Amino acid sequence: MTAKSIKSYIIIVLVALMAIAASLYYLNSKKSAPSIEVLSPKTGDVIKSGSVQTIRWVSKGIPSENKISVSIKRVPPPPLQTEGQEFDPIVFIELANTGSKEWVVSDMYPNGEYILEVASYASIPVTDPIVAESGKFIIQKEKRNRVQAAFKSDKLGLEFSYPSGPEGYVLEERMPIEGEKDLIQTIILLRTEDKLNESNIPVGGEGPATITISVFKNSKQLPPEAWAEENIMYSNTNLRRGEISRTTISGAKAIRYFTDGLYASENAVIADNDRAYVITGMFLDEDSDLRRDFEPLIRSFKIIPRS
Repeated sequence: MTAKSIKSYIIIVLVALMAIAASLYYLNSKKSAPSIEVLSPKTGDVIKSGSVQTIRWVSKGIPSENKISVSIKRVPPPPLQTEGQEFDPIVFIELANTGSKEWVVSDMYPNGEYILEVASYASIPVTDPIVAESGKFIIQKEKRNRVQAAFKSDKLGLEFSYPSGPEGYVLEERMPIEGEKDLIQTIILLRTEDKLNESNIPVGGEGPATITISVFKNSKQLPPEAWAEENIMYSNTNLRRGEISRTTISGAKAIRYFTDGLYASENAVIADNDRAYVITGMFLDEDSDLRRDFEPLIRSFKIIPRS
């Protein structure tokens, strides 16, 4: 074998070895690359609002201490709103990587097609997450039977009715804390499904939309519009969109108006002698129960003699 042929042979062998090394590196890197695959929901699944679904995923090559977040996004069409939030996109955060999580499907999601995004991350703030998406699935609102309940307080001098039970609201009463000037008591109507999901709200996270009835002292006996202007921190008239409507509720002077902050809200301020009542119905989706239930509650609201 000549020196030239030996040199050519060596070059061929080196090239072959380099090709083999590159292939092994590629296969090894591909094999060890961390990944997530979402198993459910699956493409074409039809999910009813209020139902309990199990989100499933499998992960490969991800450290066991990594956390999992789940978010939801709507697939156009129809045209999506360009301002504000249509609904909260965060479903879960800070989950252990167990491969599954039960999900109570909120009715804040309008009818339509959706995708869930499952992400693995080492810590918050999130950097370089490993992300996978589910197939497109459909959420449909389901008509539900609801049970009417009544609340009456002789001490507060009011009564009203509201939907209760598993498909309605949980009523909570909250006393004022230090610094809440002239506030006597707040009644909170929290959707039952949101109450069940309360533990999933991250520390410092925003709570769900609610309907609230707050009762205040009105020692100056101000009319409703003047009271609202003097108590902006409670009336939120600084966030008002559109005009104020003057009306009466349960025979007392009242104003109605719409505000838009973290949540959009329907609002009513009622002034009755030395008491003022602020009723607020928050919502993200115009088709949500929270918005639909606000008007019936206003119609049922009565001011009664205090004991």
